[in-house]
Amino acid sequence: MADLIKFPGKGRRSATYQLHRFAVNGSPCGTALILARDDADATRKAYAVTEGLRADLWLGRRFVNSFAATDQPIAASIRLLSDPAPGQRR
Repeated sequence: MADLIKFPGKGRRSATYQLHRFAVNGSPCGTALILARDDADATRKAYAVTEGLRADLWLGRRFVNSFAATDQPIAASIRLLSDPAPGQRR
């Protein structure tokens, strides 16, 4: 009979995800714990906590998602190795 009755708060389990945030220079600047039902829920919640920093979301030893920094460019310019550096002549 107990298996036929649905009790509030039962059935959905939350997992504890870890969001590791990194400063502009790549050094760790904090970890936030996120309780979520699944990866999609954790990703949504983690995005709100990234504070514009690069961050990685983990569930235990399993990598879930990575968030890019929103206000720091990855590269200022891109050139082929065979091209001269800016300010140099061929």
